Amino acid sequence: MTEDSGGIGERVATLRRRRGLTQEELAERAGVSVELVRKLEQGRRRSVRLGTLHCLAHALDVQTAALFDAPSPMNAGDPGPGVVGIRRALTPGTATRLEAEPTMEGLQRSLRDAWDLHRSADHVVLASVLPNLVDQARYLCEAQPGEASYHLAANAYHLAATLLIGVRAEDLALLAADRLQAAAARAGDEASIARAADTWAWLFCRQSRLEDAERAALGAADAIEPRFATATPLALAMWCALLQRGAQVAARRDDRDKVRNLLGLTRAASVRLGGNRDDAWTMTGPTNTAMHEVRAAVDMGRPRDALRIRVPEPDSLPAAWQARHLLDVAHAQYAIKQDTDALSTMRRIERITPGWLVYQGLAREIVRGMLRRYRPGAIPGLTRLATLLGVD
Repeated sequence: MTEDSGGIGERVATLRRRRGLTQEELAERAGVSVELVRKLEQGRRRSVRLGTLHCLAHALDVQTAALFDAPSPMNAGDPGPGVVGIRRALTPGTATRLEAEPTMEGLQRSLRDAWDLHRSADHVVLASVLPNLVDQARYLCEAQPGEASYHLAANAYHLAATLLIGVRAEDLALLAADRLQAAAARAGDEASIARAADTWAWLFCRQSRLEDAERAALGAADAIEPRFATATPLALAMWCALLQRGAQVAARRDDRDKVRNLLGLTRAASVRLGGNRDDAWTMTGPTNTAMHEVRAAVDMGRPRDALRIRVPEPDSLPAAWQARHLLDVAHAQYAIKQDTDALSTMRRIERITPGWLVYQGLAREIVRGMLRRYRPGAIPGLTRLATLLGVD
């Protein structure tokens, strides 16, 4: 379910009128009740299921994201309504009101849908969905305490931390990571604990606390190191995720031997897995390992090496992973002054994940550098991209 129904209802009403539809006609097109449309537009409906919003958006011929306000990128002073909702959920001042009592099965399904939004890099809709998921998880932990409810809570807090890191709301992400770690400890399963360790490592890396980041990732990897002959695919995937994070940190520290060793281990695990594996929160396998090799080469100042690395079937991974890899490629192209190619690569990111690029500080750095190299209009499309990213 999503919050901010008042804002959503206003947008639904505006779009409906623009298309000359009555409430009854919109309800029929969307396959929902007229009463729901009426309550939504009047602001009397507090939460709405994501599937319902998809149906309404389709009936109105818009993207679902058009029904929401976006979280404000790169601006801690004005985080935007999406992030404000997540902050409220992470720091509830009073008992949370839920329109219907949540169930374990219902929250599990909703979390799967939310991870799909993450995989498609849809920050806007995900930011609107998350507050209610966090509320439901907290309610279930209080009403039905146990490993199952804490596992779902860890899942919800992990999603929140991931989104907040993505939109650069890092102080709030620290709170989400703390909630994640507490829920993971109570859940007691290796997957939740690995998620928490990886999240802390990512946050520490963002803060240039590289020793702390390495300790978090590789300490957890050592703790769960599997036996190759008997390890389950999930155990190998969790281990790989932590090693890949460790390789990212080692690259930032320019520790080439450690990068080589860690990526060598992930390659071996990928062979053992027999192909790409998708666990929603992490991807493992030959494609993702090669993408990490590219990122490591770029971070260590070897852009030409990065562009020579073959990444098998990059289009097989979710949009969020493709976009992150392509930004590394654009960075490498920019570093060797292949600026037209870099701009083309960033346009491709826009096509794959509309809206994702505006949250990327690296994209701003690349465009800012290009603007210093060329006079206005020298590279077609550069001015438009600079405007999109808010670069002067």
